[in-house]
Amino acid sequence: MFNSSSSRGKRFTDQQVLKLTDGEILFREGDLSREMYIVQCGTVEVYKKVEGSTVILGKVERGSMVGEMSLLESLPRSASARSVGDTTLLVLDPGSFLLKIRRDPTFAFELMKQLSGRIRQTNDKLVALIAAEQLSKNNLQEVVESSL
Repeated sequence: MFNSSSSRGKRFTDQQVLKLTDGEILFREGDLSREMYIVQCGTVEVYKKVEGSTVILGKVERGSMVGEMSLLESLPRSASARSVGDTTLLVLDPGSFLLKIRRDPTFAFELMKQLSGRIRQTNDKLVALIAAEQLSKNNLQEVVESSL
C-alpha cells in the first residue's frame, strides 16, 4: 500500500491533494487527463457503462492507486471513477510520478505489486466465469492472447 511518505520517511515534496465529496466524479471514460491518484482517505469506485447499464469494476481504498493506466500508457481513460463518501486523494501528474520514482524506487515496486495483484484478481474472475460456464474457453483464450 502507498502512503504519503516513503519507507525512508520522505514526504512527496510536490504533492497535490484533491478532496471530493460523496458521488463526485474523479474522471470519466474517454477523458484525456493523465493524472494518477493515491487514495489517502475514503474510497473511489471505478465503473464502466456497458449496454446502458453501469458495471462496477472495483473499489479502490486507502493506500491504493487509481488512474495509473492513463498515466502509464498516455491513452484516454478506460473507465470512470467517482468518490464514495468524503475522499482525499494524492495527485501525481506524469512529471511528479517520475520524480517520485527517482527519489523513492520502492514506490515503483509498490506500483508493480498493485498492478500484479489486479491481474491476479482478473485471472481468478475469468476462471470462475469459465467454471460457471458464463465464459467459453475460446473467449478466455482470446482475452489472454490480446493481453500478451
